Amino acid sequence: MPSKNMVECPCSITCFMTSDNTKIKNFWKLDNLEVDGSINILIWNVHKCLSNMLEDDLKRMLHYFDIVLMQEAVISEYWERALHYFDRFEWSFFKSFNLHKNSETGVLTGSRFNQLAQAILPTKHREPILRTPKATGISLFPIKDSSKKLMVINTHAMNFNFGTPFMEQITEIAETIEWHVGPMIWAGDFNTWSKGRMEFLMGIAKKLWLEKIDFSYDPRFLKLDHILYRWLSPVTCEIFDTVKSSDHYPISAQFELIK
Repeated sequence: MPSKNMVECPCSITCFMTSDNTKIKNFWKLDNLEVDGSINILIWNVHKCLSNMLEDDLKRMLHYFDIVLMQEAVISEYWERALHYFDRFEWSFFKSFNLHKNSETGVLTGSRFNQLAQAILPTKHREPILRTPKATGISLFPIKDSSKKLMVINTHAMNFNFGTPFMEQITEIAETIEWHVGPMIWAGDFNTWSKGRMEFLMGIAKKLWLEKIDFSYDPRFLKLDHILYRWLSPVTCEIFDTVKSSDHYPISAQFELIK
């Protein structure tokens, strides 16, 4: 594990501000709420919000979580209004591309904690046929009574391609976050549909001293969504296989801060 006495990137939080913030939208900034004790996190690819059951499922589930990471989220006039229901969260949308004339898709991070800084990493490569990019959103959160910050990375990985685009995306994310000294959660839809992809991801995770949540009950045919973490103690984890409003099951984990 990296030494906790390591010197953090000299530009620290300010280096995040060099990312393309025109692709980041923020909703309902919270006032100085800090991570304290435990963290309940939900990860879910919401399938471009196509199901008419999705909003009800979100209303039922989100009350139990501190941080929510969605992939294939949609921001439109309808969904901006819908987010008002969840105003206990501070929301940040990291745009991948325009879905329709008046809607965008990307990754969406919601949190009960104040986000100190953010960055977006759009992929250099595009998916074949539709020629669409993927996006990763990075957020820093304050920790109570600590100079350390919690870094949370929300990733939707390249899918319909072989080898290089996926590996380049994961490598770029790792090179962006490797300077961070402190607890970290890297989660999302990694599209690890092959043994080679999974081995590559875990090789990168090992270099960052990240461990993976393993579910004792895992009914998924393809294990595409993962939660990687460090300097946190996992308490519980769950796959919500009764939720049917997406082609992915929501997954969750609860962590305790290690002080």
